[in-house]
Amino acid sequence: MRKIFAFLSVLLFVFDSWCVEVPDLNTALKNTYVACVGIDESLYELKMLAGINTAVTGVGTGLGVGAVATGFAKQKTDEDIDRLERYLKQIEDDGRKQRPESLSVVNVSQEQIDALFKDSNKSLQQQELEKLNKKSKTLGNWRTGLLAGNTATNITGAIKSSKTKNT
Repeated sequence: MRKIFAFLSVLLFVFDSWCVEVPDLNTALKNTYVACVGIDESLYELKMLAGINTAVTGVGTGLGVGAVATGFAKQKTDEDIDRLERYLKQIEDDGRKQRPESLSVVNVSQEQIDALFKDSNKSLQQQELEKLNKKSKTLGNWRTGLLAGNTATNITGAIKSSKTKNT
């Protein structure tokens, strides 16, 4: 009895779907248009928010790239500073080692001799070191600012993403 009931049920569903009236192409297209006519208008706000979020994310990506590039430039500047500081220290150490003894016979103090050697060898390098230190500080400030902007745009993008929904 169960088998007969199951067979009749399946037969009923098949027969029912077989007898469904299929509309012609023009009628099907018209029915689809009527069913979907308001979707574009209801999605306008969603598309607008998604566009804003894309722009904010793009700005954040640009800021991140700028921060990375600035970081590389700062790293190179810091390496130049380190190299110059080692060179200046070497000049200072060499100046102490190579102090001419003949000048100590003349009435010149040891401090004056040290000052003479330091000033002659270090003045241009010292100016360059100060310039590099200033550049490094500026690059560090730019990098920090760009990263802060990147973080702000990431947070803004996350907030916009959480609000971008439509019923």
